[in-house]
Amino acid sequence: MTSTATSTTTSTATSSVTSTELTRLRDRASTDRAELDRLLDDVFLAHVGLADDQGGVVVIPTAVVRDGDRVLIHGSTGSGWMRRAAEGRPACLTVTELSGIIVARSAFENSLRYRSAVLFGCFTRLPDPEVPQALDIFTEHLLPGRAAEIRPNHRRELAATMVLSMPIGQWSLKIGTDWPEDADEDLAGSAWAGVIPFGTRRYGDPLPAPDLRPGIPVPASVRALTDDFPVRSQLDRQDNKRGGAMTDRALVTCLWFDTQAEEAAAFYTGIFPDSKLGTVHRHTPEGPGPAGTVMLVEFELNGQKFSALNGGPQFTFNESVSIVIPCADQAEVDYYWDRLSDGGQENVCGWTKDRYGLSWQVVPTVFFDMISDPDAGKVARVMQTMFTMTKFDIAGLEKAYAGQ
Repeated sequence: MTSTATSTTTSTATSSVTSTELTRLRDRASTDRAELDRLLDDVFLAHVGLADDQGGVVVIPTAVVRDGDRVLIHGSTGSGWMRRAAEGRPACLTVTELSGIIVARSAFENSLRYRSAVLFGCFTRLPDPEVPQALDIFTEHLLPGRAAEIRPNHRRELAATMVLSMPIGQWSLKIGTDWPEDADEDLAGSAWAGVIPFGTRRYGDPLPAPDLRPGIPVPASVRALTDDFPVRSQLDRQDNKRGGAMTDRALVTCLWFDTQAEEAAAFYTGIFPDSKLGTVHRHTPEGPGPAGTVMLVEFELNGQKFSALNGGPQFTFNESVSIVIPCADQAEVDYYWDRLSDGGQENVCGWTKDRYGLSWQVVPTVFFDMISDPDAGKVARVMQTMFTMTKFDIAGLEKAYAGQ
């Protein structure tokens, strides 16, 4: 089996120096800080190693989140290893994401696809006033949108929690995207070889707590992760070899524009809070477009990846395809409706065209709950009311649902 990450430590009588230079499989090393950030942003779990008071070493699994140029961990103020880490002892933090099993023609060459990083440094404890915001960062990393749905931490909870920070300074990153590397004699054999890909984030249907009071709906933060589970689990089984800057196992929606791809990507990422611009691909002197002009722009909205292509005027958007935005409340409906409709054209039943002609349907999640009700009369009233609306009005839907 191939190892996933290596680092070396050399000691002298007066010092101990940790090296991040890989000693094996150096072709898998990456010094791209953006790649490291992507890995840290994609994982939830880290392992922290440090010396204990008896001269031994402990390695503890713990939640981790990146906050700019540092990583954060948290735990109980009563935790012995957390207190030792807070003293500034040298420590290492490791994260790994597995993405596939490499099935070779011999057991010796079987391996894994992965991304793995080791960070070295010392932790410092965050001052008490910074702890609430740091804990919100953990919550939003684990479940985006959840912090706004729940109460703030009580004072006693904050007093019982310690948050530690390590700067992202000394690190190594290794990325394995290999195919089987079999000997010539095995290539001539009859054994199958390939890759079994799998995803790191597979979510099933949410299970309500046994003591959950009746009538409390699944919140938007949970639905955002779980509503598309059947689709995601199928996508995760596809075989995609990791390549470009934003390539992974999910589908990417390509949007065809005339010449406004870069402008449109900036417009959309300026609307969605959880969004980011990716690589801008430009035409080379070999064409097909004028050298230096934008060909393709990668961007991301709420975890969904898009490509904006400058393909020319021959194809335009139409109403047969639209992007649905599930909204937690009327304020969210109003927010997205007003911004996407600006310069565009409002339509019926929650649909609106933006200034580029792309159709969006801005839908409150409560609408899906209502039309899933076993009472056919309620469903009919809600649907009839929806057909009269341009922008969704939750209050109007609730009245129809109640028969008022």
